Amino acid sequence: EEPLVASRDDDLKPAGRNEKAFRLEPAEPSHSQRRKPFWEEPQPAQAPAPAPEDSEPPRSQSARQTEVIVLHLMAKGGTPIAGNDLLEALLANGLRYGSMQIFHRHLNPDGSGPVLFSLANSVKPGYFNLADMDSFQTPGVSLFMALDGLDNPLEAYKELVKIAQNMAKPLNVGVLDETRSVLTKQTIEHYRQQIIDFTRRSFTLTH
Repeated sequence: EEPLVASRDDDLKPAGRNEKAFRLEPAEPSHSQRRKPFWEEPQPAQAPAPAPEDSEPPRSQSARQTEVIVLHLMAKGGTPIAGNDLLEALLANGLRYGSMQIFHRHLNPDGSGPVLFSLANSVKPGYFNLADMDSFQTPGVSLFMALDGLDNPLEAYKELVKIAQNMAKPLNVGVLDETRSVLTKQTIEHYRQQIIDFTRRSFTLTH
């Protein structure tokens, strides 16, 4: 049987039962109050280290920025996603529990190889407690894929969309884009072109 925890994260253990129980937020905050997902939170600014005299000029901020593709799986009809159902769907689609206490899809379904994309809870604090999955509920989860560092981002994106659609029916959820609108064929193609453009820019910057 395939492991629940990814092999590359064997040193990370599921949160214990003595940790604070995972709870849903109350009502969803207004647009002005809504915070960005934890993977988009700005990091504290740090003073750049002085560059050697012969080093090449630093790249622009836009050139260094990592693009992220995000899809949301949101429960339909106000019925939350049950923890055990979610866990079963995740394992069936090759995602494994690992770093940051969230789930990851690695290059290989057994949890080995580099991470292609990850899945977090859509409500704060974003992580999962495996010990409480039998009582856990959530209105939705978010799949996200950082393009930077992937050997084949187009193939990873294809797998991302396939898994999101595979999980939709058994969990009775809708597949939404980053704006939380229904994911359409046009949006899928738009993201695909975005990845192609990113790959082309990255190749130009490194050659």
